[in-house]
Amino acid sequence: MKFRVVLFILAFSMALFAQLADVEVTIEVDNLKPQEKSDLEFLNGQIKDYLQGHEYIDNKYNIALPVRISIFVQSSSLSGTERSFSGQMIAVTESNDLQLFEKNLKFNYSQSEALIHSPDIKSLPTILDFYALVLLGAEMDTYEPLGGTSIFEEARSLGTRAQMSNYSSGWTERLTSLDELTELRYFRQFKYYFWTIVDLEASENLKEIPEKIDKALYYLEEELKINNRNRFIHLFLDAHAQDLAELLRLYGNEKDKMRIIDLDPDNHETYENIFKN
Repeated sequence: MKFRVVLFILAFSMALFAQLADVEVTIEVDNLKPQEKSDLEFLNGQIKDYLQGHEYIDNKYNIALPVRISIFVQSSSLSGTERSFSGQMIAVTESNDLQLFEKNLKFNYSQSEALIHSPDIKSLPTILDFYALVLLGAEMDTYEPLGGTSIFEEARSLGTRAQMSNYSSGWTERLTSLDELTELRYFRQFKYYFWTIVDLEASENLKEIPEKIDKALYYLEEELKINNRNRFIHLFLDAHAQDLAELLRLYGNEKDKMRIIDLDPDNHETYENIFKN
């Protein structure tokens, strides 16, 4: 199980400003011609440096979020000295509890132009900034109830400007996905209480855990009444079912255990097996 108390210490020992830390970037170019592949030779390292070397938020919790980014480039076209690439992209948190998937990625890129942070709307840099803000907003939700709201709004503002720019491709879909995530207000508070329980256990402050379990299950139940099959909810539950089961086994009551099985039947075997021990 991931303990954020430990991560806080580790984060401080890493690059002090690295809010997206230990970024792993892979770029699949099997479908491209040799020259097109060559044009992308250094892009993975540039993306890594671009994301790790920027302060996106007021980082009062010393967040250092490990992220994996995979880009699957399927085609390319050349206009002057700049190439346009098309494909798919997925950004995933280390624990795999949040995945941001884009099936129609289009971006312009030239090796002669470095990826530089700028308030201006650019092709690839603005896409990277948008996803960085969404990932960090989701992470901030785990430190404060709905704590990522202002970061999500910054991402929305960026996406809205991009939607009206010369690089408008894909932004309607990105903003729709952002809305889908931010509107899960009960779920976002469930995540906060889940991680609060993890922190309480790590700090051996066990007396408060039963109350936090009640709150966590309340918010999960309320969200599932509205969005029973939402992908963000079930991805998180799938990633943390074992952790959640262990916490309920140690600190929950029988009602709590039956409740999570009813709320998350997809993972009922995980819950039932751990509750037997």
